[in-house]
Amino acid sequence: MDKKVEIVNALGIIIGSIMDASEAINEYSALTPPKRKYLYGEVRKVLKRNNKPFDEAQPMMVVDISVCAAENDVDPLTIMLANLNKGK
Repeated sequence: MDKKVEIVNALGIIIGSIMDASEAINEYSALTPPKRKYLYGEVRKVLKRNNKPFDEAQPMMVVDISVCAAENDVDPLTIMLANLNKGK
C-alpha cells in the first residue's frame, strides 16, 4: 500500500472519518486553492484550541473538526488533508 494512503487511513481512524483515503484525496484535489487555504486556517485554529495531551484533546478535536467539515460540506478527513498539505 502507498505510504501516503496508509498515513491518510490512519488519520481517518483517529478523527473518526468513514471515508476511504483515496476518496478523501480525490475530494481534497477537487477543492479550489482558496478553499484549501481556508480549510487549512480553520484546522489550525482547532489544533491550537486543543493544544493539550493527545488523549485529552482528541475527543474534542474530533467534534470541532466534524463541525467544521459539516459547515464546509466536506469530510473531516479532507480537512485534515488540508492540514497535512498546509493548504496547498
